[in-house]
Amino acid sequence: MKKITLLLAAFLCIQAPKAMAQMNVVAESETFQEYESGHLKIVSLKNKETALLHFNNHRSIDWKMYDAAHKLKFEKSIKPATPYKMKGGEVLGVFETTEGITAIYSSYYHRVPTLNRIVLDPATGEVKQDQVIAKLKRLRFFDGYAMAFGGVPLPEFFLNLDEETGCYAVAQYNTFESDRNRRIQVVHYNNSNKEIARAYYQSPKNKYKYLEFLDLATIGSKEVVVSVLGRNTVASGGDRAGILLMGSLKEGAKAFDMQKVNYNSGRPSKIKSALTRYNPHTGDIYMLTLETTGKKKNMTQFRSQLSIMDADRKVNSRVVTTKKIQELTKKHYKKDNVFLAVPQNLYINKDGGFSILFEEERLVTTTSTSGTGSSMMTKVRTTCTMGDIGVQHYDKEGNEQDVYYIPKSHYYGTLIPDYMYNAKVQQCGVRLSWGYQFKSFAYVPVGERGYVLFNDIERNAKKVEKKREVSTVSAAGDLEAFVFDLNEQEAIPVRKQIFEEEGKNDRSLGLFNGSDYNAAQKLMTVVVTQPRKKDARTNTKVVWLSVQ
Repeated sequence: MKKITLLLAAFLCIQAPKAMAQMNVVAESETFQEYESGHLKIVSLKNKETALLHFNNHRSIDWKMYDAAHKLKFEKSIKPATPYKMKGGEVLGVFETTEGITAIYSSYYHRVPTLNRIVLDPATGEVKQDQVIAKLKRLRFFDGYAMAFGGVPLPEFFLNLDEETGCYAVAQYNTFESDRNRRIQVVHYNNSNKEIARAYYQSPKNKYKYLEFLDLATIGSKEVVVSVLGRNTVASGGDRAGILLMGSLKEGAKAFDMQKVNYNSGRPSKIKSALTRYNPHTGDIYMLTLETTGKKKNMTQFRSQLSIMDADRKVNSRVVTTKKIQELTKKHYKKDNVFLAVPQNLYINKDGGFSILFEEERLVTTTSTSGTGSSMMTKVRTTCTMGDIGVQHYDKEGNEQDVYYIPKSHYYGTLIPDYMYNAKVQQCGVRLSWGYQFKSFAYVPVGERGYVLFNDIERNAKKVEKKREVSTVSAAGDLEAFVFDLNEQEAIPVRKQIFEEEGKNDRSLGLFNGSDYNAAQKLMTVVVTQPRKKDARTNTKVVWLSVQ
């Protein structure tokens, strides 16, 4: 009896870590064929129904609607009046409003950049609205040369959603507009898709010829805050160091109230990307910027700054460091393992604090030559590996708290993700292309610290335990889904497999970028694919996970 008791205790100790992960499968849909191209987004509705929208290569939208019991309610194919084109087009957001499911996407229709809004009724399956809500100037033939060789950005649209209220804002970035004060226009909408305010972003005292859009944050129906970079060139003269601005557009206003942001890291003109976030608990607005600082040993180096604007519009800026995460990597590997941190997202926590998520971006540039004499050719090739993840928590005063470090290595080859790409897919979903959609990570802000999820190979778990560098993975078919529970407060969280496998060689991949987390229901909905299943027609399903 004593021997049995000891064996039982040992068994429970072994099983305890698995039981601690508060992420469990609630339901699974019937299987269907994997979507391998196009664009995908899941929306978890307030009435516990679920919508899956797939923008396919045939310029139509596949729509699957699941009821509150997670059963298929209906599926339809929709042909929008303005088709979504993968080439040059982009899905900006798919979300719930009082009118139904609202999808906003851009497209180049007859070389005219257009912004399109389609509203779907989840009760009847009907299309309630399908219209163009914005147009930019028609692109001329030689505009392509200006973008390819002159450094002129592509004309674009940007969207930001306030998930709490369903209000959103759209920025129209017309890069070929000659009038510096008409280059950026912002439109604010309420949760019924009705316009609240509209205004152009003005160049401060006309000192800056070029205004470059960075990001925007929607604060319900009250206001929109837009971060912009102002700069000049040698030809235009003036201040070439540039200026960093945060402008506020209030409800019913016709112009922006602008605030200059001190840039401590260096020249604002070197900024490559930025995030803007609003903290409803403190009234603060955060702007997280990223710049490149050159190369070291053929690898691109980065630097970041966090600017916090309080309710009185006073701005405090500081350089963001990953010193604590770096210390974890050194302690773990017993050597200097440089953490090439790139901020990917900023989340607001329930206690009023916030978290910054970092991911390594290893860009390696190599030069090779071929031929001899006058026929010699030089080829420059840049490859990308998205590596380790770091999470830095801050309290509501902005003081550093806990840090976490998760080893990872996903090879992207010559495909280089946009800077801060992780923040963008949060509202728009994921583009499907050659299996790259399985090579990113998701963060779920639940509990005290949250969860990190990504697909990896199983043997990397043992490598982490033995303090060896993880293997770099490239083939998506070798991956499977893991969750890392930060609530256990282990500096290097233990990985746990999310989905149970029927066979030894089975693999279940989570399409985490296209997933949706419903905080009110504490439910995460994700598309799961089993790439090694013999019948490829039925290798994919929707899975609902309870997250505590």
